[in-house]
Amino acid sequence: MIFAPVWTVLSLVPLILLPLKWPYMATGSPGKFLLLALECVTMLYWFSGFIALAVFLSDRICFGTVCSVAKAGTAISAFQWVAFAATVVGGVMSLFKKHGGVAREPKVEMHQGV
Repeated sequence: MIFAPVWTVLSLVPLILLPLKWPYMATGSPGKFLLLALECVTMLYWFSGFIALAVFLSDRICFGTVCSVAKAGTAISAFQWVAFAATVVGGVMSLFKKHGGVAREPKVEMHQGV
C-alpha cells in the first residue's frame, strides 16, 4: 500500500497536465489510449493493494491502534479504487462516444414584431 499512492501521484502529473497544457496530445488517438491505459494501470494497483491488505488482515489476530489504522487504510484504499474505477469508466465512455460529425448551426426563426 505504499506503492499505489506514490504511483498515483506520479501518474496524476501526465493525467492532469497533458489535457491542460497540450490538449492536442491528449485528444489525438495515441494520446487518448495512453492516458486511458495509465488510468487503468493505476486503478489495478489500487485494487490489488487493498485486496492484498484485506487478505493479510483477515487471518491475523489484530487489536489496538495499529490494527484500526490498517483496517481504515483498507477501507480508504477501497474508496480510492472505486474513484479510479469511475474515472476509467468515464474515460472509456468518452473515448468510444459517437460524435455527430459536423456541428450544425442552430435553427433560428425570426418573427416580425407587432
